[in-house]
Amino acid sequence: MSPNLAPSIGRSWGVRIAACTAAAGMALAAGGCDRLGQRPGPDFSASPEASFDPSYGVCLEPAKPDAPNAAAEARRCLTAIHGGSVVLVSFGVQPEVAGADAEALSGLIDTYTGGKVRLNVRTVPASQAATDAYRRVLGPRNCTDPIKAAEYAASIADAAMPELHGDSFVIGLSSAKPCNPQNAGRADQAGGRHADVFLGALDGPLAKLPQQDRLPTLKRTATDLSAHELMHLFGLGHAGEIWLGSTDLGGAGYRLGQNIDLKALLSKAVYDEYGDVANVMGQGRADFIQPSEFDDAFLDWPNEIVNKAKSPMLAVGRTELALGHSDQAAGRFAVASLQQPVRLQRGSAISGQEAAQSDVAFTQIAFSPRISETTNYGVEIVLLSGKTIAHLGTLTPENLGDSVTSVLTYGKQRLEVRTQGQQVLVRELPAA
Repeated sequence: MSPNLAPSIGRSWGVRIAACTAAAGMALAAGGCDRLGQRPGPDFSASPEASFDPSYGVCLEPAKPDAPNAAAEARRCLTAIHGGSVVLVSFGVQPEVAGADAEALSGLIDTYTGGKVRLNVRTVPASQAATDAYRRVLGPRNCTDPIKAAEYAASIADAAMPELHGDSFVIGLSSAKPCNPQNAGRADQAGGRHADVFLGALDGPLAKLPQQDRLPTLKRTATDLSAHELMHLFGLGHAGEIWLGSTDLGGAGYRLGQNIDLKALLSKAVYDEYGDVANVMGQGRADFIQPSEFDDAFLDWPNEIVNKAKSPMLAVGRTELALGHSDQAAGRFAVASLQQPVRLQRGSAISGQEAAQSDVAFTQIAFSPRISETTNYGVEIVLLSGKTIAHLGTLTPENLGDSVTSVLTYGKQRLEVRTQGQQVLVRELPAA
């Protein structure tokens, strides 16, 4: 999101247009901005032109690493990660906007993934056949809310334009307005190939900006939205924050050295599904993106299958797991399975709005070291639900460098986190 939007629109608008999709199988959160199309397979029944059945799931992780064809799928994903192609199909979008999006998108993804994902991006105008088919999908309301595959502009273009069949991913850029004004894009994560961005969703907010700021802001926002939807096609979920009042765990005064009852703490928290302002999968802007070790680990599955690489996600057990500066530099972190899922209702700490739909069940807790070459700052704590992340905050000792111990409890489960020298040590304790 461009900083230019902040004065007139605010962060709550950023939550809505950061181009986010609810985790697979879950209902759209109130105040959200997009959701995943759920379907068992391609369905082109709504468009006679859409007879092409493309190869789906280029980078969707197999249920099990030893599943049939898992190695072939992993190799295909590695090919897409290392030089795959993305085509942006423009349905009536200004050429300078679509062209700027293509130019900036590959660089943004490269920055966000720390160079792990390198893509070739191009822009093409939708053919007349694709345009006509999409108009029929928009219907008399002249708005879009794709659920079935055939309703995606990207899918319609794929079916009508054989020249797209060699591309890894197809994103439809349209000036259409969403039927639900809170949506700015959708990713068909069930299929893993098609996503749409609805730039018509920005008409109202952009109208509040000075004339000279509108086109530059539209260009930047189109890139932000496209990047978010594209990474959903790689299987990533949202990057959120867990707020305690208006701050996180550390800001609320919690320190390493204290014992923390997570169940009591989280009962007072608000889960902002798109709250991470430095992550493409949250509210991250092209000019303020930082690589995420969590998303980086989620993208590593094909390398683990094909090259037998060790996962950077290290399992917590009864024996202490030590993490140091070299682990942080390599993106390694500790993960413990929660005996009871942490269920958080979607909402926004900014707007105070609570979701009417289902909550999110987080089944793992992650501990990532925050250690420089000279100082042990402590540990960042994150909840995981599949490939959806929610930052709880960073715990630091009262005095940096102190050797201190905290025990985190959730029900009867107890996890010990302590600092010693230039290491963070994590283990699971016997049940209370």
